[in-house]
Amino acid sequence: MSKKTIIHFLLSTIFLSFSIATPSIIINKQNYVIDEIDKQIPLKIYRLEWMRFTERKNWLDKTLLDMDALRQKAPVPDLLKKQVEDRIKISQREIEAYYEKYKKYMNGRSIDQTTAHIKRQIQNNKKAHYYEEYLAKLYKRYKVKMNIPNPNPIEIIDNPISVYSKGPSDAPVTITVFSDFECTSCAYFYELLTDIFEKNKKKLRIVYRHDALDNHKYSRKAAIAATCAGEQGKFFEYSAYVYNNQHFLEDNNLLNYAKRIDLELPLFEQCLKSDKAAAILAEDMREVNRLGVERTPAVFINGHFPDKVPSPREVQKMIDEVTKN
Repeated sequence: MSKKTIIHFLLSTIFLSFSIATPSIIINKQNYVIDEIDKQIPLKIYRLEWMRFTERKNWLDKTLLDMDALRQKAPVPDLLKKQVEDRIKISQREIEAYYEKYKKYMNGRSIDQTTAHIKRQIQNNKKAHYYEEYLAKLYKRYKVKMNIPNPNPIEIIDNPISVYSKGPSDAPVTITVFSDFECTSCAYFYELLTDIFEKNKKKLRIVYRHDALDNHKYSRKAAIAATCAGEQGKFFEYSAYVYNNQHFLEDNNLLNYAKRIDLELPLFEQCLKSDKAAAILAEDMREVNRLGVERTPAVFINGHFPDKVPSPREVQKMIDEVTKN
């Protein structure tokens, strides 16, 4: 074996040893494995992976639009106008139906005062729907086979004391929500998710966790009250009352909601003062801090964390994608 061959062999061996070594950081001879570090900052790592996935997906979508523009001999803006914008029609009946469904979140404003807002919401929903519909046709026309790795799902540690959920334990889709009872967006999402659950009872499990924000006066008390209702098997029934009455969360109101859903009041009142209810809340808050949750509601779908609170259409799409086979 020549000297040159030996040097080449040694360099190759050294390079290989570096390439297969477990990624880590060493501080004062203490080895910190990267995988273990990532588990301590799961949401931050997930967001980085999600950005990479999104940019690749955006490149694919743009490429398909450019290809179709070439095929139809028309600029992309003209195609989008024809396939998306020109198809958006909003009737007065749609506006009225939207207002009736969500007027409790309109802060007492009339339909006339909220029509412009409602139109924007419906328009945005339809625009997203028609755009996705158009892209789906392009994926089919140009025979796209996408093998872009998704971000790895985030492991959510169950509350070791009590878990409040509904739906089959072996459902193919689990939605975990970290929520605050004084958060308006949380109340809105709770209602949306209730509707989605009714349509997907056999394939969806919903888990609710607390994220009681410090800047909300009654959030912690409401969370403990809902926890105590959960100990009697009525977490979701009680939560509905709380979300529908967010401006009335004083002690007497929290007790009245317990009466309305026929809780055993002595047990409920005993639970409110118990260490167990406080411990359940503390465990949820510990998981909030471990994950690095920075918004409410924080919605995880099979461990995946969308970059914004998903719409009903987006949630349903994810459910359909998981269960289509």
